[in-house]
Order: sequence, then structure tokens, then C-alpha cells
Amino acid sequence: MWLKTRYAHWFEHVNAVDAPPTMQRWLIDAGSMTKKLKAHSRVFGVRRLFQGMGRCTREESLVLGVDARTRVMQREVILLCDNQPAIYGYTTVVSEAMRRDWPFLDVLGSTPLGEKLFADARVVRYPLQYARLHSGHPLMQRVANAMGIPDVGQTRYARRSVFRRKGGAMLVTEIFLPAITRVMAIESDIDEFTF
Repeated sequence: MWLKTRYAHWFEHVNAVDAPPTMQRWLIDAGSMTKKLKAHSRVFGVRRLFQGMGRCTREESLVLGVDARTRVMQREVILLCDNQPAIYGYTTVVSEAMRRDWPFLDVLGSTPLGEKLFADARVVRYPLQYARLHSGHPLMQRVANAMGIPDVGQTRYARRSVFRRKGGAMLVTEIFLPAITRVMAIESDIDEFTF
């Protein structure tokens, strides 16, 4: 039974989150999610919600290997497919690493982060982890605020991974929003007619 908690259980294998097959295929895709969304929508966009300094959560500090009081740069975006919010993206970078190893973040604006990460040969992506986030989780509360609703209402599938460039680590978390099912349906139609 999934508990409505502020903390998520992150798993190394996608089977642990009990996702439907189509969702599993999207969760485990190690390529650029930006590229995938662009291929499955007529109009793709990025709505930057926030970029600034904050403190990392306990979950983030454990993954990044830093003290929970460490100052981090946070970037919060919604990835839009045909003007519908498909994925909420949340990035955390230790501030010292940002200046040294991720200098493009300061001028990224509404450019998709994925375009930069997957174009830089010095960037290494570590294995994906998967979770189902509940309404009590801090990121789900951020999603609700971003969408202008009091509560997201149900669990959402999420994935995260650490990217490294030189010595700096970046944690990128993606939460799959309701509109993603329409995008996935387009892919199912494409797959159906592939011989």
C-alpha cells in the first residue's frame, strides 16, 4: 500500500512502481525527454516557473551527497505539448557546482535543459530511479501551485537521475502530468502502424 507521505520511495527498477506498459516505456527511456516530446507534439514549449536559490530537501541532499542545509540552485519548469502541461521538471544543483560546471544554467531561460545536457559530450547521466509521488510530497505541492490547483489529487509517476559534468552533480526530476497520456496515445498510434 502506498502511503501519502512527504517522502518518496525511489526504486532502481521501473517494475517497482507498477506502471502500465506504455508509461513504463516512457519512464525507462534514457534519451532526451525534450526530444521525445517534440517528436510527439505539433507545438512544444517550456514554461519556466522558477529559477533561484533555495535549500535542498533531505531526499535531494542524500542523492547529491551534501548536507541538507546546503544552498542549491533550483530550476522549475513545465514541458508543454500542444499547449498542455505534460511534464513537470525540477532541477537541483549545488550552487558552487553551478558556477564552475554548469555555467549555461544562468542564461538558459526557457530553453529546454535537455538540449544542453544531451549535446555536451562531457555530461554523464547516471541510472534512472523511479517513484510514485503522492500529494504530500513537496514536489507534488509545487506541481499543484504551478497548475493553479489546490491538490494534484492522485499519485503521479516520476523519475530522476543525476547528471555529472566535470566535478559537478545535477539532479533532474521529471513528474508525468495528466496530459502525457494524450502524448503517449499518439505514440501508440504510431507504433500500431509500424511494420
